[in-house]
Amino acid sequence: MNRVRPGKTERTARFRSIGCCLVLCGGLLGCAASAESPEVLAERGHLMESRGRFQEAIDAYTKALGLRPNDATIYYDRGVAFGRLKRWKEAVEDYTRAIEHDSEMARAYNNRATAYAQQRQFERAVVDFTKAISLDPRGALTYRNRGLAYHDLGQFNQAIEDYTVAIRLDPAALEGPFERGNAYLDAGEYQKAVGDFDRAIAMDSNRAAAWLNRGEAYRRLGDPKHAQSDTAKAKQLDPGVVGTAIAQSLVPTPMAAAAENHAAPSDAVSRRERVLQVATGFLQSKGFHVESVPAPAPFDLVCAKGSRRLRVEVQAPAEGQAALRFTREQIEAAGHEDQPTALVVVGQLAHPASTGLPYTGGTVVQFVENWKPVHEKLVPVVFEYPMR
Repeated sequence: MNRVRPGKTERTARFRSIGCCLVLCGGLLGCAASAESPEVLAERGHLMESRGRFQEAIDAYTKALGLRPNDATIYYDRGVAFGRLKRWKEAVEDYTRAIEHDSEMARAYNNRATAYAQQRQFERAVVDFTKAISLDPRGALTYRNRGLAYHDLGQFNQAIEDYTVAIRLDPAALEGPFERGNAYLDAGEYQKAVGDFDRAIAMDSNRAAAWLNRGEAYRRLGDPKHAQSDTAKAKQLDPGVVGTAIAQSLVPTPMAAAAENHAAPSDAVSRRERVLQVATGFLQSKGFHVESVPAPAPFDLVCAKGSRRLRVEVQAPAEGQAALRFTREQIEAAGHEDQPTALVVVGQLAHPASTGLPYTGGTVVQFVENWKPVHEKLVPVVFEYPMR
């Protein structure tokens, strides 16, 4: 099975921007600042962005900049909103202005690099990712992003080096081994590719792309039995994944892939949709107003009751899973004092009778309204150790 090289849209969709910070003060009417102050206008922009109303967010940020034209953070936030609309040139302009007013803003360099990459300007992207790394050498996301840019430039060894650093900095993120596996695959190191796809599958066995790409690595190793088995597993998880652009890219979400290919959503997406439905219904029964959150975000929902507003982290452990699993971004998001997080754990889901049917059932088995992760209880589940 020959893997299909990604087209322009799919290739650049892998790069990750860093979002704006949603800082609310208990509802706009409860804020002490003037209704048209830069602070309130910026807050309105954050709120509109959290609701997916990106043009309204841009309008609010633009008004705020009219009153405070030298504010790097507002330029940065407007750049994020432009990026959500895929208006990459305008995003680059705003990140550049943010950098002009704050040359130490690592996230602005990362996001400007991402916008360059979306326009296939990979050399420029590498320069900006490198600057972001110099300012924040602990940023695993930026190493992964630079690895993607090197990969697109055909510089596989440099890509592998960056993915390796990213894995060391953030061992719980499955993107690291998946992306490094892709780089090994294109570099012709097929056994190492198999090893990384093994790790990605161990971290998320529903990742159809990891099964498909491991099958391709087996095929190139001359192992048709395992290649066919992995390809069949990928098709079982997501009927639309075979033949899509997954070779080097972090593929679109299964739901997006299904929409583009007119295929049924994968089992994983069906399960996730049901989990969020159960969580939303539970929160509404508690008197909360619930809103969805546009991706990417390190939490799943936003809910409000009166002046109290919460981020919501929704977990649904698999059968037999004894502990909840979080990314570093999710743990960090839950640690913000000014943005409290609720934890909702859903269990007792009913599996569909056949592929393509939705999940049913489900109930909330744990609810913590003001959840703070206890760092002493966090246990790393993946380690990397050098071979020599």
